Amino acid sequence: MRAVGLRGILLLACAVVLARPAPAAPSADAVAAARAVAQKARAKDADDLRRLARWGDEVGVPRTADADWERAWALDPDDDATRKRLHVLKRGAECVRDEASWALVRTAKDPKPERRAEYAARRLAEVVRPSVERHRAAAAALYAAGLPDEGVAELAHVLALDPADPWARLALGDVLDPGAGWVPADLAARWNADEHAGAVVRRLGAAGVRAERVPGEGPRSAAVGKPLAVWRLREWVLETDHDEETAAATLEAVDLAARWFRARFGVAPAAPVLPGEGRLVLLSSEELYARAVDGETGLSPAVRRFAKGLSAIPVPAEPDRGPWVVLLERPSLEFAADACVHYAMHLLFQARYHVTSDEGWLYEGLAAYATIRLLSTQASWCVRLEETSAATAERAPHAEAWAEQTWTTVGRGRDEPLVRLVGASLNELDGPMLVKAWSFLRFLLEEHAEEGEAFLAAKRLGLKTPQALLAATGLRLEDADAAWRAWVGATLGE
Repeated sequence: MRAVGLRGILLLACAVVLARPAPAAPSADAVAAARAVAQKARAKDADDLRRLARWGDEVGVPRTADADWERAWALDPDDDATRKRLHVLKRGAECVRDEASWALVRTAKDPKPERRAEYAARRLAEVVRPSVERHRAAAAALYAAGLPDEGVAELAHVLALDPADPWARLALGDVLDPGAGWVPADLAARWNADEHAGAVVRRLGAAGVRAERVPGEGPRSAAVGKPLAVWRLREWVLETDHDEETAAATLEAVDLAARWFRARFGVAPAAPVLPGEGRLVLLSSEELYARAVDGETGLSPAVRRFAKGLSAIPVPAEPDRGPWVVLLERPSLEFAADACVHYAMHLLFQARYHVTSDEGWLYEGLAAYATIRLLSTQASWCVRLEETSAATAERAPHAEAWAEQTWTTVGRGRDEPLVRLVGASLNELDGPMLVKAWSFLRFLLEEHAEEGEAFLAAKRLGLKTPQALLAATGLRLEDADAAWRAWVGATLGE
């Protein structure tokens, strides 16, 4: 069966539970009867709790019973005996606790602590198990009456009493994971996708080869005033003044990224992605980087001035021809591999799908998507946001927090609309916008892979984002944005 497309997701987002069809409108009598079942369950819970807590007071474990008296009061705040037991005074329409008297009561210990185990056993048999059964029945009645939100609330009550209750877990669509126990189905699917992607990366890594040092100095040695070593691995060349370990590890990371790109986007092993070689000029200091920028004949004076305010710059190349050159300044291995993989992805997406910096969200978003998927990090940007943005920019979080920030931003209604994000220039992007770009592309490429591939194919034909998305999914930007938000709400950004 073909997966539900983005258009289908948008339609389903209007339902309370995305995976379920909208129920027929319930009759007023059915709604009233179902709610009566739930109300009766709560009233019986309060009775059971009071009976158990009163027995606890009698047998010498009043401090242990306090929590159940509190629960009974929350369920039935009008019961006079419960209010008296908890030192709660009724003043007009309000109930106010006598905190001084209650504090004195709480200082006393259980006179017979040896009875606590018996209390716990009776609580399980006389309160927890009957309550679970009652709220299961209430949930079933509410779902049958077309009240899924209220049914979910009853299931939450069941899980508060018994977090492993299989009936409630299955009713909510949760999946039993061998290592983590019950987890939401969407999260289990995400874990499976992550594990699959990790297995692909490990397989590619195991099949890798070592970068090799090429005899002689790099052609930019004279411009930077320092000998640059040259390293090669397949179609990638690295010119650098870094030590051998850093150079080899960096170029091998780039090669791994290129092989992942081929596997992920269906490029045949023998088919070239870049027409010619990709050359990364990696320099260890800002001074050497500035000299390389000054000496690069492919840069105009205006681009040179701009590049010196950055830490990397791709040299403009003719479409479909190259050469493909990036100048980078990174002082250590920790950031060198991340930066080189980031810019290698720019070259690959530009060569394969014609994605350029003119569409900043896609240019940066695809690089972030690939780098995080490969290295679980994202520390490189094409601009220094805090210095070059038109307005003060908010930095993106560490990679492990991107999903959480996505969910938090959407939940607060603070994410930029997709129409605005797609129209922003590269220099207008801030951290939250980049996180949304990453999340939307992850949603498109992983949750709706066929449509994601169709979108990239449309980009390869030269369409801009709005037209490419419409051609691939049948959705306008506003509708695709709504489908993405529904997905974020259902998966908490994971």
